[in-house]
Amino acid sequence: MTTLTAREKANGDGGEVRVLVTIDLASDRSAAAGLRELDARQRDLLLRAVRDLVSSDNDSDIVDRVRTVLAEEFPPGEGTPTPVGVVFGSTEWDNGFFPSESGKVLFSDGSVSSSVDFGSVVEESLTEEFGCVGRRFTVTVDLRSGEVDPDSDGDGDLVGGIHNRFQVLGPKGGE
Repeated sequence: MTTLTAREKANGDGGEVRVLVTIDLASDRSAAAGLRELDARQRDLLLRAVRDLVSSDNDSDIVDRVRTVLAEEFPPGEGTPTPVGVVFGSTEWDNGFFPSESGKVLFSDGSVSSSVDFGSVVEESLTEEFGCVGRRFTVTVDLRSGEVDPDSDGDGDLVGGIHNRFQVLGPKGGE
């Protein structure tokens, strides 16, 4: 049996810690029974922490998958500048708009690739993270920081603002 013990400080001065509940993680049913013992504020706090952790893990997964594809498409040491980031748009399907499997790549010299197909593995990861999105949705994957940044109000222009998004000058020193 695996357990999770929820603890809370009794006061803000670092004093006494009390055990709120021990949650049996052996099954969904036993875990739910333990979670029912928490009040709404505590459950909300736990839910936000789990969502943040899952989102962070998904972001890392997306960045790793993007890097893998880029290493295959643009092998290092073959005269290609270093990829800085990728911008994905959305694609319309019968059931709505979802993140696209293709994106534009910005390189360290300011050049921008034509559309690169990142495959269904990246598309599925983006869809898992963001679900159904709008027509103008874009998501930026910054390979320097490892951040994945959605923009649901994006202008839908994958190239026009790419240099600004990554703060990299264009190939001739301009946009």
